[in-house]
Amino acid sequence: AAPRQGSSKGVLLAVLLGIVILAVIVVTGQSKDSDDSKPAPAPSMSAEATEEATSEATAEPSAEATEESSASAANGEAPSRFIGNWKDSSKATLVLTWKAPAGDVTGYKVEISYNGGSWKEIAALPASALSQEVAKVSSSAYTSFRVSAIYGDGSVGTAKAFGFAGEFS
Repeated sequence: AAPRQGSSKGVLLAVLLGIVILAVIVVTGQSKDSDDSKPAPAPSMSAEATEEATSEATAEPSAEATEESSASAANGEAPSRFIGNWKDSSKATLVLTWKAPAGDVTGYKVEISYNGGSWKEIAALPASALSQEVAKVSSSAYTSFRVSAIYGDGSVGTAKAFGFAGEFS
């Protein structure tokens, strides 16, 4: 008995359709991973998630973050191990800390952003300062933090931002 012509065409069509769908998924995934021109997604870590996980928010660089850091800090290395830890059990004060990068760092700039808005400088610190305390003033909103190393030649290296639920100042 000869195979049915319509049946083999249906199987071939299903295989081709599956290959096309898989190719679209792969291409879409690669373009998302390699598209540095898009703005970084808003931070998604909340204070509650931080409490359950590790009691700290970290900004350890991933492969993608390292590429972004290299591009954004072309002239200066960014501070590393930029994290936030609660100062006490009342969770009223957050201590931002970082590790100094190599080079002629003359100071640091600490900035905040409320609900994904524009960045506002809250502190300009000397090179010897590796921390900044911020007070939680409200449980509403969402606050993102970032720190930048300022170099003697004027270049700047900015660490990857992270955030907490609440409003800080």
